Amino acid sequence: MKKILISLFALFACSLTTYASSQEDWYEKNSKLGVNLNRSFKMAGGTDIVCFAKALSKYLPIDMSDRESATVDKANGYICYGGEGSGGYKVNYAVWKCSDGKRMYVVSYRISDWYAPKKMESRKQTGTHLRVVYNYGNGSSQDNFLTVWSGYQAYIYNPTTKMLEPIKFPVDKMKQPKKGAAESYFLNLPQRGKDIEVIMSIVNEDRDESFKLKWNGKNGFNCQ
Repeated sequence: MKKILISLFALFACSLTTYASSQEDWYEKNSKLGVNLNRSFKMAGGTDIVCFAKALSKYLPIDMSDRESATVDKANGYICYGGEGSGGYKVNYAVWKCSDGKRMYVVSYRISDWYAPKKMESRKQTGTHLRVVYNYGNGSSQDNFLTVWSGYQAYIYNPTTKMLEPIKFPVDKMKQPKKGAAESYFLNLPQRGKDIEVIMSIVNEDRDESFKLKWNGKNGFNCQ
């Protein structure tokens, strides 16, 4: 009996270690999204929105066969995927045809999990990619901390090389909140039409603000 208890304890300890390790791997992977998405990707099999999502799937995995969580609209060049668990996961994709005939693809994501590393950074940003750590408890337990990763990235498709080439998001400006500071921007990309709704979360306040980015008819957006 004693040997059985020792074996069960060892198995439980091993499971906890594996779980913590997987959380750390998940945390580090998401924390590098800004760097990993800001590079070129090969488009295989065509130029539709599904091929775009598959090109980024190493860093933003989605299950397009999950009809409860995924909206896949190839005709309108749009995909949205989301799920809730211990945290949350939402990513959407869209494509625009520019006036010069080029195709511009955009992805935006918001990922959250109740976990933070031992050395926490309350806010870290790389370009349009942001990581925020919130403390929802009075103690130092990792379970008290919600980490949110959010961001967006634009690409131009090069038909010669069949590569997605990262570009600076083409907007004249991004609106700031009336009060406080913006801690993250999530782009609700359009399934129909060409304009974008931006959801802007406000630092230290349990609220969001939104504004519109209107397609300029050429190759970018104007903030409304």
